[in-house]
Amino acid sequence: VQLPLQDKQQSNHCPKIHRRKRRKVVLSPLEDKQQPTVQLPLQDKQQSNHCPKIHRRKRRKVVLSPLEDKQQPTVLSPLEDKQLSNHCPEVHHRKRRKVNNRNCHQHDVIERFTRLIGSIKQDNKLDDDHINAASQLLRDQFPDLQGLSTPAVGECFKFEKFDWMLGYAGIAYCQVLHTGSDHWVAIKAVSDSEVYVYDSIFTQPTYHVLKQIAAICNTRSAQIKVHLEKVQMQVDPNDCGVYAIAFLTDLCFGRNPASCLYDHKKIRSHLINCFETGKITPFPSTITKEKKAILKTLNIYCQCRMPNVSEHMSRKSFKEEVPWMVKCYICDNLYHHTCVNVTVKQAKKINSEKETWFCSCKECGDLFDSDSD
Repeated sequence: VQLPLQDKQQSNHCPKIHRRKRRKVVLSPLEDKQQPTVQLPLQDKQQSNHCPKIHRRKRRKVVLSPLEDKQQPTVLSPLEDKQLSNHCPEVHHRKRRKVNNRNCHQHDVIERFTRLIGSIKQDNKLDDDHINAASQLLRDQFPDLQGLSTPAVGECFKFEKFDWMLGYAGIAYCQVLHTGSDHWVAIKAVSDSEVYVYDSIFTQPTYHVLKQIAAICNTRSAQIKVHLEKVQMQVDPNDCGVYAIAFLTDLCFGRNPASCLYDHKKIRSHLINCFETGKITPFPSTITKEKKAILKTLNIYCQCRMPNVSEHMSRKSFKEEVPWMVKCYICDNLYHHTCVNVTVKQAKKINSEKETWFCSCKECGDLFDSDSD
């Protein structure tokens, strides 16, 4: 047994001794690359700076390409980010545009709600801007509900159609309608053939309201059941819009407005608070006994699935041209003469049975095909 120093000296003086051990110690150039010497970080950095060929693989990993540099941007503080964007207008220009657009949108929203709140404080009657603002807030809070559209689409009967599949799932269609005579009502459609109407003056629904209900339901059945709910009567003649929003809010929260007794002194202040906070909550009320509603049947005709005008109002009170109803000679179905390209003169002759007219429904078409065969 020799000491390490003696072993080293003996191997140096006698090359034939311990040559196997020396072979293991002396590594080949290939083995030298595979098993590099472990160095400290400072030594490694100095050696790589003086000798560029050494650790070039490591240096390639450290130095990022322009694409990698874009994918991994430097995280700056808000102050540095602001200074950089001021000195370099081309940097962060998209972010600055988004911020400016967001600030403009918030300013417009604040200005709009300020105008609406001022109108409510003056005890004025609510217009379509107030109803649309309340419907939009409720739509943001209840995205699963159907309806809650702007009442302006009711003038052209372009409401979103009732989805009967969602109706079977228990998702109702809630909407505020304009009666056509400076008044607002709220409705809830539970199916394509059953609708509940909530009117704060409790009158018979106008033809304009019934036509909007038919446009919303878009039913294939011959009738629509319209329930006229007995809700609280308004005290102020200008509060119909406020009560309509209160009815709509309770419908969205799953409450029945017919069983609610509202505090008419706090109803406007509550709406102002909802617009200021940007969130609609149920109006202050107490629960009372629900009264029995009145059932009204709405008959649906024609391929447009709309009611007949003459069943709900006189022709003299109707400002526009009243469509005549023509009857098919075979199936006895009624159609609006404007929907089937029949003139008023022809419609009068058909109704007086001086002429016969046939529709293009499936039943009549099958009958004509069988006669031709």
